[in-house]
Amino acid sequence: MLPLWVALVLMMVKSIGQPSNYWLTAPFMVVMALPFCLISMALAALPVLVYKSTSGDPNKKMTRAVVCTLLFIALLLAGAGFLWKQKLGNKADWETDVATAQLLVESSPVVQAAAPFRVTLYNSSTDGDRSMEFLVSSEGSPRTLMAFVDVDRESGRPEYRLRCVIPESQTKNLAAGSDPCASAK
Repeated sequence: MLPLWVALVLMMVKSIGQPSNYWLTAPFMVVMALPFCLISMALAALPVLVYKSTSGDPNKKMTRAVVCTLLFIALLLAGAGFLWKQKLGNKADWETDVATAQLLVESSPVVQAAAPFRVTLYNSSTDGDRSMEFLVSSEGSPRTLMAFVDVDRESGRPEYRLRCVIPESQTKNLAAGSDPCASAK
């Protein structure tokens, strides 16, 4: 139960000086600790179960219990390594997507007309595919643009598509969930 206690202590310590809405999300720390509690309970129970179920002398029982525990730890480490490697791959994909989408925006004729300009990532969302919003600001001009790029991964290879480039002022009055590029067409 150590992960649960650690989560509870962290939740209490971090609550000091936080606004009252902190408690709307803080209990999720406890919920996130539960899978780790299951892992630690399994790690504690496994050697006891193997020791009790093995017949023979105490040395044989202890050897099997230790070997089973080490195999369980190896499986946990392999799983953690797999997840870590996957996370690093996702981060590399993300950085590649942002850089490629930014080049696509910079090469757009509408953005080229605003030269000299600066393109920065404004927002991104992922739901299988990725969509990105870039803010295009031009030096010496108060006018800013928003560029919308979709990244499609259905073919296995990412395909980038610049959906539209519109003035930022058009995006401020849109209803939530509406398509900003629909007004540009």
